[in-house]
Amino acid sequence: MKTLFYLAIYLPSLIIFWITKKTPKYMYIAQRRLFIETGGKFNDVFSSVISKVIGKYKITTSNGLFGEVTSSKAKEIALDIEENGYHIFNEKLPENLIADITKFSREQPAHIINLTKHVSISKEEFLIDENNIKSPKYSFNAKRLMGNKSIENISFDENLLHIAQEYLGVKPILDSISLWWSAPFGKKGTSAAAQEFHFDMDRIKFLKFFIYLTDVNEENGPHCYIPKSHKSVPKQLRKDGRFTDDLIESILGKHLEICKPKGTMMLVDTRGFHKGKPLTEGNRLLFQMEYTNTLVGQKIPKFPTKKINNPIAFSKYKRTFKLVKLS
Repeated sequence: MKTLFYLAIYLPSLIIFWITKKTPKYMYIAQRRLFIETGGKFNDVFSSVISKVIGKYKITTSNGLFGEVTSSKAKEIALDIEENGYHIFNEKLPENLIADITKFSREQPAHIINLTKHVSISKEEFLIDENNIKSPKYSFNAKRLMGNKSIENISFDENLLHIAQEYLGVKPILDSISLWWSAPFGKKGTSAAAQEFHFDMDRIKFLKFFIYLTDVNEENGPHCYIPKSHKSVPKQLRKDGRFTDDLIESILGKHLEICKPKGTMMLVDTRGFHKGKPLTEGNRLLFQMEYTNTLVGQKIPKFPTKKINNPIAFSKYKRTFKLVKLS
């Protein structure tokens, strides 16, 4: 009955989205509830419909961060993600890009998680100072990120677009780019900093790309993931919120801690249960992008940029880069 109730809210709202290109708040709530009530089956069926309506780009071979990727290679990686929920690449991000983005992150101010009253993101921005850490997380404004050439080059990478298309089954949309520092902060802010197990559900179907820009070990915040947990949600976990390690592992088994050197790149379906492990020492710099099959869902700001450094990809893959706007 609950599923039928939320469908009655959600399906008519698609007309509103189609006309306004905006998701009403009640529609987004219904979308999350449909995922929870059906254990993910609603998302799978809707994604199949979207794939048939939108279709794919004609890509046989792509070139980018991982060299030459053929259609068979892209499908192989997509199948690995479908099976396990993630794929870790053997290739590493080039050192010059790591150095440039790291330099950018130390010279640009970032928003922090404000823990003084109600948890919120600060309006004021701060430079990260290892000797005076103010928050467990320093997040850079997306408007600043596209101004960095290295970040833009990664954002327009054709290999990533190619693989995302195979996994999502449709011309993908790049709907978010993020960069943040994580720092030790006792036990404060672990939930706000996504350091407790949870699932993401901002879109119908999506795929996240992560890059470790610092070496990551057991003490400084490895990404933790429950393999195969993206396939369906057990009834005991069908609710919004954060979950303890003990509860998650009693139902889904042991989690994987991804401890890897800087430059490590991975694709993850964070519909599966995951978290960032709270840091006890050092700092971690992480870059993230998200591809989705539709913009129905959480509101995401556009990415203004003064110059498109890859005009060929920008014009060739219009649906993918529809949120990138010249300012």
